Formats: sequence, structure tokens, C-alpha cells
Amino acid sequence: MTLPRPLRLLLLLGTPLVTGSLEFFHPTFLTAASAQWWVTLHVLQLPLFGLLGLGLYVLAGDTDGWWRVVGRLAAGVFAVFYGAFDSIVGISTGSVQVAKPTLDPALRDGAEAAIQILFHGVGNHLIAETGRYAWLVGVVVIAAGLARAGRARTPLVLLVAGAASFWYTHEVPSGFIGMYLCFLALVWLECGPRRRPVVKTAEAIPERETIAAR
Repeated sequence: MTLPRPLRLLLLLGTPLVTGSLEFFHPTFLTAASAQWWVTLHVLQLPLFGLLGLGLYVLAGDTDGWWRVVGRLAAGVFAVFYGAFDSIVGISTGSVQVAKPTLDPALRDGAEAAIQILFHGVGNHLIAETGRYAWLVGVVVIAAGLARAGRARTPLVLLVAGAASFWYTHEVPSGFIGMYLCFLALVWLECGPRRRPVVKTAEAIPERETIAAR
């Protein structure tokens, strides 16, 4: 997947920067005071997580072979599963919390029970874990493929460290720290110097190969 340079930079650099900035304001707990922002935040995160997956897909294009295949498959799994989890749990729990004060007092305990079921349900947990590990596997595989292709190691270490922080949780502070580390790593990879491929010159060709060519 080849993107024009400006669009590639907007995707790879803009997405983690915006996501990290939003995660800085991610509430640690869902309360009556944070419920409306909780819903809004998780609506905004839905396209951003999809764009993070697309960014991994594009970055995997700089690798080859199985590195590219596995990296792109993991990117797709992350975008689908983690986006689904965040929408199901984030938007629905926040919506129930917003509505709780308007409910009949006899129904409020049931609303709180529904929130806990959504947070801790086995199905939602499996969706979340699938998305989380796909993210981590995708970044590690792509970083390994880029290292194999001769890219600088330091930004790749930063990229994996950022991915691990975001994998732990996207809530504050781990979420925004992880995204900012990924942003810095990608700025380095996209805008910093790249190792040039070694060109085989005529002087480096063995004499017998030169004779055979004649």
C-alpha cells in the first residue's frame, strides 16, 4: 500500500500524536462526573484505533516476506478486535452511567450490575485480549522486520517500548506515554537518516566473476 508522502506522514505521525493527547485525559474510573466525557472519548477513539491499525499495515510495507504478512495480519486483527472492544465497553458503559441518575431508584442497582457485566464479561475480555496481543505482536514483528532491513535500532526499541506501554492499558498514564513514545520513534524512522543499501561495485566483484562475464 503506497501512500503519497504527506498522507503517509499524516497517518503515521498524526495518529499516535492525537491518540496520545486524548489518552492524557482518559478518566481512570467511570463516575457520574466523568460519564459524558467517557462516552465522547470512546467515540473519538473508535476511528483512531482503526487508523493505528492502518498505520501498522502501511509500516509493514517497509518489510518483506513473512515479516510483512504477519505484521499486516496482526494490524488487521488489532483494528477489528480492539476497536470493537473499546466501542462495546467504553460507549455502552458510559451511556448507562449517564442514564443512571434519570432512572427509577429501584433500577439503579441493575444499571450498575450491567456496567460491571460489560466491563468484566468473558466475551468482552476475549475480544479485548485478542486486540491487545495483536497490537503487541504486530509492532514487534514489524520492528524486527525493519531491523532486518537495516533500519536504525534505537527508534525501533522506542517503538516497541511505546507499544508495550499502550498494550498494558490505554488509560492514563500508560496510554499517552506509549503513544508519545511511538510518535517519537516514528518521527525518527520517517524523518531521520536511513541506512543506505550496500551497492556492489565493479571493484568488489571477484575476478573469476569478471572473467566469466566476458
